Amino acid sequence: MSEAKLGQLIDEAAERDAIHIAIVPLIAGDYLRPAEKIKLKYGSTEIALSAEYDEKRAIGIVDPFLPGYEVEKGKRFYGCLFPGTVTGMRHHWQHPLFDNRPKVELNEHEVWLKNFCDQWNFDYDQLIDAGVGTGEWRYVVANGVDLHSRGELGSDYEEFWTHLEGLTGKTFDNEHREGMGWSCTC
Repeated sequence: MSEAKLGQLIDEAAERDAIHIAIVPLIAGDYLRPAEKIKLKYGSTEIALSAEYDEKRAIGIVDPFLPGYEVEKGKRFYGCLFPGTVTGMRHHWQHPLFDNRPKVELNEHEVWLKNFCDQWNFDYDQLIDAGVGTGEWRYVVANGVDLHSRGELGSDYEEFWTHLEGLTGKTFDNEHREGMGWSCTC
């Protein structure tokens, strides 16, 4: 008897089998495609976002068997978690992102900044490093989202600095703010 495992190549001894795949009901926080890699929105265990440019936070994929081209924002669907990431599966599985999560209290500034990263597809650590850093080459990149200057951020630009100052306890003058570049991957 073989032990079928998805997510890896097989050899000639592999046999037909049936497997369990851990699924979780989720809400699309973006327009998503069947089989697209997904991550959880910061602070949520039910809102899924595309992980196309943030694979280190990917937890699984959109139900690959859904008909049609996309899952509309706000629609509910099953997310298929990556093989080997759940523990204690007995049709009601366990996973560290959903069960026994340590209660981490995020302050309002960190919550806003993480949601800002999700909205613009910024890497959180890169954003914070660029915001507080020194030197003439401080850039943050919106992955897969058109962003050609800070002006395209609208009111989020000033809010970013307000929340960064609240998070760090530092004050950033206009010269420092203007030394930070905002761009996209296009």
